[in-house]
Amino acid sequence: MQSTLLHPAQYEIFIDQVLDPASPHYNIGLTLKLTGLANIEKLQSALTDTVNQFDAFKQRFDINDLEPTAYLFDNPLSIPLAFIDFSASLNAGSEANLWMQQRFNLPFALQKDIPLYEFAILCINPLEHWFFCRFHHLLIDGFGLKIFIEQFSNNYKTLVSGESSN
Repeated sequence: MQSTLLHPAQYEIFIDQVLDPASPHYNIGLTLKLTGLANIEKLQSALTDTVNQFDAFKQRFDINDLEPTAYLFDNPLSIPLAFIDFSASLNAGSEANLWMQQRFNLPFALQKDIPLYEFAILCINPLEHWFFCRFHHLLIDGFGLKIFIEQFSNNYKTLVSGESSN
């Protein structure tokens, strides 16, 4: 693991989060609606590939550091992808939206062993799944989120089509 001082933009976010560690103010994310049959195994592979293509996701921070520092993991990361099935509910979409709002209201803990992202597949019905992403703004901004989603989509399409990514 390597360490480095924070970029000035990260420094401001880090200090603000230290001043109010219970605030979810710096959560950023989105939900993609996937229609048709979803291949969960390939979604997991595409997600793992995408996260490991961007060094930003290998960063960790520690609120207890005397000098704000970013720690960068050298090895590929294993990326958890939760699967939450709302399909048995008569109000699956509403329940999924409530679950997502609750997740967005949770702050990330700034600790070296805790990633600053969360991913889930929400099953609304067998032909509709939502891909939920939540990140801390220390890792990504709106433009970076756009690039991440484009790369994730391309990786998934490549895996589903059976094409080589080279």
